[in-house]
Amino acid sequence: MNCYKIVCVFLIVKTLVSCSSRRFGLSSSEALQSETSEAPLLDSLLPKSFDREKSKNVTLYKSPIRSLSNLDQPKFEPVNKLTQAQVVLVDYDLLAEDFPNLKRKPSQTESVWKKEVDSWLLNNTAWISQNQIKLGEQKKVNTQIPAEPSSPYSLQAFRPKFYGRALVLKLPAKEAALIGPGIGLVDVKGAGALDPKMKDHENGLCTLAEAIREFALEKLTLHTFIQADKVRLKNLNKNLKIEHHTNRIYAVLAAGFNVVNPSLKDLSDPNSISPESVKQEPAALIIRRAHSRLNIDPDDPFEPMDTAYQVIFDMERSLRQFGITSAGDTLPSAVRELVNLQLTSHYEVLDFGAFLVPDKFEKGLLFDELNVEIMSDSNRAKPFLVPDENLKVPQEDWGTALSGVNNPQYDNLWIRSRELGQPYTALAQTEAVDQVQLNNQRTKINNYLTQLFQKLLAKWDLSHPP
Repeated sequence: MNCYKIVCVFLIVKTLVSCSSRRFGLSSSEALQSETSEAPLLDSLLPKSFDREKSKNVTLYKSPIRSLSNLDQPKFEPVNKLTQAQVVLVDYDLLAEDFPNLKRKPSQTESVWKKEVDSWLLNNTAWISQNQIKLGEQKKVNTQIPAEPSSPYSLQAFRPKFYGRALVLKLPAKEAALIGPGIGLVDVKGAGALDPKMKDHENGLCTLAEAIREFALEKLTLHTFIQADKVRLKNLNKNLKIEHHTNRIYAVLAAGFNVVNPSLKDLSDPNSISPESVKQEPAALIIRRAHSRLNIDPDDPFEPMDTAYQVIFDMERSLRQFGITSAGDTLPSAVRELVNLQLTSHYEVLDFGAFLVPDKFEKGLLFDELNVEIMSDSNRAKPFLVPDENLKVPQEDWGTALSGVNNPQYDNLWIRSRELGQPYTALAQTEAVDQVQLNNQRTKINNYLTQLFQKLLAKWDLSHPP
């Protein structure tokens, strides 16, 4: 056995035996119940039955960044407030945890509280780069962006190093109302580029379909990590700890204008091109926790024994146990599947665009740009880790049954998200917005995701009851 194989075997064994003791009980009914029949709204998707007194060591909410000094070379950038933005999805509990002024008051009904949070989101996060406003329509990457003119009272925004289509917004002190030191920061993906171009990931924008999918996959990934810990240590009830985390998403907003995509395809038929009438998709903002990114220096890549390598390996192993992979972009054609786990500097999963629930795994696995092959055994023809059928995420819901194509942009979640989000194109086409229709569409989107999670959590509860 050569040194290369020894390193691979050692890493696999070390990762499998190094799990900390933890356990987490899930209850699908309690986790997803809503007090209002208007819209379930997926508030937190973390179990409300969780006993915090008995589980003080479990960190459900890791602390967000509270200082600009934690960002990588942030540069000030002027922004304007969007005037046609609409709230689509919100994690109300998470927002209230990070921004105490958003906690529900004892005298408030749930409906009044949520409207107050929605208003806060529109005032403090629905902002876009002035460069996108000036250049986006000119370069034909988006329709006209309805926004307020700039003023001395505009909210402050910063673009850290390597940020292509995201900005970090600094909230006014009265809006953040934090307990303890620091400032209120939020990360907004889809807030524009310095120089937008008609090219994938360079137009500065997100589509609403992409944003809905990202919101759902962040929750799915977090639940998968929780369930993985539960399965590993189901008989233990001490030293509780969730091993892996995601960088949490607060909300999704429809931005009020459209993304132009001349090569837009009919997602149900990857070989066809959509007609001219549907070459536009609603733009969206993904509101996330502010974070610093784990940037790998290609001239100084980390080694297999480094913490980041081990974390990424164990994350991918956990995901594959449930039939999920971060290597979705490389499934159709690559000889080996390529891990694509983008992390924050605190080792939280940051981006979910390459995630996929394929019908099966058939290939070996490569670790990102390092070209280090991870094998489950010495036979390179065998796939890395076959999912547990009792835990596997339902293919008919999260997989690629609608298109039959193993590609993230053709999975069921992306196709259904685009269908459900399409009515929001009307925001860019008329000032007389049918608010009732959009409210109904928001309810449909929330109901769709809620049903996905109810079905999934029910399956896990039956397979591995608390």
